[in-house]
Amino acid sequence: MSQIRQALIAPDYIYTSKSSPNSHLYFKEYRDPHLNCRYILVAVRRKADSTQGYVQSAYPVKSLSKGGTSDITRAGASSRRRR
Repeated sequence: MSQIRQALIAPDYIYTSKSSPNSHLYFKEYRDPHLNCRYILVAVRRKADSTQGYVQSAYPVKSLSKGGTSDITRAGASSRRRR
């Protein structure tokens, strides 16, 4: 649960979902050799014209998602480059 909270508080990347413009994909670097992952992905859906929302899903991933569009922020990752 703490990894999910950290992804929301201090994400490395945030993308807008391609399939749902009201959803944002928060990524936080997280390495777990047992899961073979590099990031925690937290999908958050916001209500239209609102700052309120909810967590849709959260899970470990190997790379940055291709389900997102433009990078809307790189909070805490200014020296990292998306590849």
